[in-house]
Amino acid sequence: MRSRTSTIGFVSSIGTPASRNCRRPYVTHVADVDDARIPEIAGQWAEIEEFTTYGFVDREYLLTVAKELVGLARRAKDNDQLLYCWPCP
Repeated sequence: MRSRTSTIGFVSSIGTPASRNCRRPYVTHVADVDDARIPEIAGQWAEIEEFTTYGFVDREYLLTVAKELVGLARRAKDNDQLLYCWPCP
């Protein structure tokens, strides 16, 4: 029987097209991010064209989302689950 799947809506920034199954290497890649690097990654995320072109970016919110995404990926990895990603309009 296949394990349950964790889900989250986010702008995919881990090298996989949105609306595609994020296979285990991506879950592992996100789960293995060093906590000390999360602020740096969130800062880089805040600079993507989608945020800078369309207005104000709340960097603290992006940091919170990045921390939650890493936590979700860690729980998925620990429970042999997958993540599914999709863009939010």
